[in-house]
Amino acid sequence: MKVLVKAILVSLAVLVVCACSKANDRASTIDPRTGKHAAGWVVANTGGSHPAAFLSVPSACYGCHGKDLKGGISNVSCFSASRNGISCHPGGPSGHPAGWAAPDAHGAAAKALLSGMNGLAHCQVCHGADFAGGTANKSCLNTAGCHGAGIFAAHPAKPWLDIGHNGARTHASTDPSNAAACAVCHTGGANSRRTPAPPAPAGTAPGCFNNTLCHGVEGHAIGWSSYSSHGRAAKAAAGGIVIHGVTSPISSFGECTQCHGAAYDGGSAQQSCVNTCHGVAAPHPARPWRSATGGPTHVDTNTDNAAQCALCHTGGANSTRVPVPGDPVGLTGCFNNTLCHGTVGHPAGWGVPAQHGTAAKGAPTTSTGFASCQPCHGSTFQNGTAPSCLNSLTCHGLTVSAPHPAKPWTGTTSTGTTHTTTDPGNAAICAACHTAGANSSIVPPNPASGPAGCYNNTMCHFHQIPFLAAPGPGIGVHGALAKQDLRVCQGCHGVPGSTSFDGRVLSSGVTTIACSSCHTAAKAHATDWQGSGTYSHRTAQNIANACIICHDVTQGRTAPLPASPSCFSASFTNALGQARTCHSGGPGVAPHPVPYNNHNATARSNFPYCLGCHQVAADVTTQGGKVIPRCLTCHLSDPTVTSTGCTSCHANPPAGASYPNTAGTHATHVAASRVSSMTLSCADCHSGLGLGTVDHLNRARARAAAVLANPVVFSATPIMQAGTGGTPSFAGGATGQCSNTYCHGGRMSGGDTTGTNRAPAWGSTLLPGTLSSAACGLCHGFPPSAASGHPTGITIPAGFPTTASLGTTCSCHPNINQAGNSYANIFVDKSLHINGVLDVSASAPHAVPNYNHQAAGTGAACIACHAIGSATSVYPAAVAGAAPDCRGCHKKAAPGSATGFGACGSCHGSLTATNATTQGRPVGTTFPDRVGYHSGQSDSAHGTAACSVCHNLSVSGTGATVNHGPGNRNANPDVVGPFVNGITTASPPGKGVTIPANSVTCVHGTISAGCSGGGTKTNRW
Repeated sequence: MKVLVKAILVSLAVLVVCACSKANDRASTIDPRTGKHAAGWVVANTGGSHPAAFLSVPSACYGCHGKDLKGGISNVSCFSASRNGISCHPGGPSGHPAGWAAPDAHGAAAKALLSGMNGLAHCQVCHGADFAGGTANKSCLNTAGCHGAGIFAAHPAKPWLDIGHNGARTHASTDPSNAAACAVCHTGGANSRRTPAPPAPAGTAPGCFNNTLCHGVEGHAIGWSSYSSHGRAAKAAAGGIVIHGVTSPISSFGECTQCHGAAYDGGSAQQSCVNTCHGVAAPHPARPWRSATGGPTHVDTNTDNAAQCALCHTGGANSTRVPVPGDPVGLTGCFNNTLCHGTVGHPAGWGVPAQHGTAAKGAPTTSTGFASCQPCHGSTFQNGTAPSCLNSLTCHGLTVSAPHPAKPWTGTTSTGTTHTTTDPGNAAICAACHTAGANSSIVPPNPASGPAGCYNNTMCHFHQIPFLAAPGPGIGVHGALAKQDLRVCQGCHGVPGSTSFDGRVLSSGVTTIACSSCHTAAKAHATDWQGSGTYSHRTAQNIANACIICHDVTQGRTAPLPASPSCFSASFTNALGQARTCHSGGPGVAPHPVPYNNHNATARSNFPYCLGCHQVAADVTTQGGKVIPRCLTCHLSDPTVTSTGCTSCHANPPAGASYPNTAGTHATHVAASRVSSMTLSCADCHSGLGLGTVDHLNRARARAAAVLANPVVFSATPIMQAGTGGTPSFAGGATGQCSNTYCHGGRMSGGDTTGTNRAPAWGSTLLPGTLSSAACGLCHGFPPSAASGHPTGITIPAGFPTTASLGTTCSCHPNINQAGNSYANIFVDKSLHINGVLDVSASAPHAVPNYNHQAAGTGAACIACHAIGSATSVYPAAVAGAAPDCRGCHKKAAPGSATGFGACGSCHGSLTATNATTQGRPVGTTFPDRVGYHSGQSDSAHGTAACSVCHNLSVSGTGATVNHGPGNRNANPDVVGPFVNGITTASPPGKGVTIPANSVTCVHGTISAGCSGGGTKTNRW
């Protein structure tokens, strides 16, 4: 007992000691499954997770690597130069590499992109979040040997900026990914001479240029350093400039000084333009800065910049050109002898239009194009050192405020001046005066915004001159423009106010091209113009002002051009002999019913007819304000692309993931399945909702994102309605189940309801991949229930279909292959399965009635179709066409319940008869087993005579004739005769019709010799 107590006390002591001891320092760094550190413990470049773990609890490493960290029991030294291809720290697990104190080493690493061992955040791991020492116990602040005594920062003294560009240390090269570390000291501009305004919204992540630290958004757009960007802007006049399609608000040298300083040496931007980018002590390339090959040049600098040029070039300073005293003096600084140049002119004869005009109208270069004139003549051609191009008596004209001759400037002679030969590249210069047709006799019908162009409605013209020759794309182009406003065309190509489109005679004597030279029959439009052909007037946009030129557009009006049809014509035969349908109700009245439910029939055969009024993507508003709907009002995509299919709204069948193109199980319903060749049409399940119906139109027009109500209406076809049962229906919602449909077993003949999935959910998989008994029982019982009238006693062979076949089990159905074991061969003809017709043999495999059916044996062959039944079973079967129960005739017992001499006992006689004399001999009290005199109680002859002595049976005891079975099943002794061997019934007449209730006179005839008593005998049988 003492030993036991001692053992318990020792155990408790151990538990107490363990409970109070220090936790295993290595527990969190060692994977207990491997005994090694977890993945990511040592990672190249970043170091992985082991540096932080060591710095937080150095002693945790001693247990394996030794107190000196030279290897210990792990034999892995922390002083290794490398391990597994990763560089380690041969000087020990602390400190930095040799030379780390040099700014080019640790400074460059600290300012680099935050990644791995680079970035200020990596320094904070050891030196602390505030750089005051941290786990390394080494401060980066106020250190004489580091950044300097009195400098409470993890970097050199402010402004820490290389202002003179002489190689001083600078923060300007710090990667912005370090912003969070900088925020420790500089949030909101703290400890800096720069304070952002306004402050960044609360919660904004630290960033170098988002007002959270010292700077706001600064600098120029990407690509600004390119000469083609900042160079062009600097040389331009003040007020902004468009460069590469982007507007820069900064232009002129003067505006550069606002940030870069008056001497371009840094300014508030602290970015000098001299001795840096350009490589010379100037805010431009090295002299002579005059490329003749497309490179940088000063010759296209706007003269408004003269004041800035004077900072370095007054009196020709820093230039190879010095002005000569006495030279002519111009109007601006660039050419007035104050800088480098005196007055600079053009070559002799420059005033002739053939010289300066040709150069000005040429493609823009440094010496051609209107823009080449501006450096000297000014951006508006009326300033600069050279004479003004405007209102000049000796130049373009005293009252001509333009750098070209007076309008229309459309000379047609070889010596005349004209703008028609001006290169389109000058459009931006022309736009200064002619935007939207200003200062011109030609105004575009639909002025447009955007980059200036000669033929895009931004200035004067709205089409190319000349149009492309027919038959080319020019037809469609000028036709579309003409339909915007035909009067605009008539202004140049006809006589406004008349019906003439035969050209116009200009003041120069030249006649413009006549529209009627191409449109010989219809003056100004295609001959086949009614809408059924390629071209159509139905999208003409100015009926009231343009069509009225020739046509009757207000019923009863006399058409100005008598040969033109009225807009109220029912039809019109054009000059090509084509009869076209018009609109007897007048313009804008649809030539079809509205809504036009079955318009698809017309569209598929003649889409241009539809597009005569309708557009695919936009509504058309007529002059009367009526809106002609666009095709995409209903269609989800362009119906002209697939005009013969349904795919402008959904695939056929639907095959997508969103309504109305939701796949569901559409594909399996429209294609032959594993068990049937039956295919459904849309109308089978969507009766009355199909193409051409009002419901279809309304549903399409709704453009709903979810299924609309009542999407399924079943048709009256046999595939839906055959058999018996409830009305086919569909339950919407998440499951979407079909119920009471013939095709899914909901209306089986006889009312069988034992199918396991007669209301499948939409979108679910119905049939398994391979044939099985379960698959055969999805829609109907396998076999169907007895309640449906199907024969009972049928058992599907165990192992079907893998190890056993059906054989004769389903022999009443000739379409079932007795040897079938897969979807491919289970049916003789797959098209006969699920076809709306009950597929049962046209006749039974025996005569009906089959009086000699006992020859089939004890029932194995019979019960394939017949049920045994009960005493209440009837004949014929209650369900028409069904096989009758055995006990519909065998009233006393089930056939086969006894064998041998007792076999007849299922109707009459004893089931336990042991010899031929007693076999089938009646022993009961009711027909057909009424004993009567059969037992021999009247005389021994009746108790021992064979049945055939009295009863006419062709084959004794077999029931092979009509005289046996029918009498039993009808409980009618009238059919047990006629008798044989001279036996007859005399009174009352008729084969014992009153048997057994009344006396019967039996005349024994020829049998009298063998029967006791013989002759005539009256019996009460």
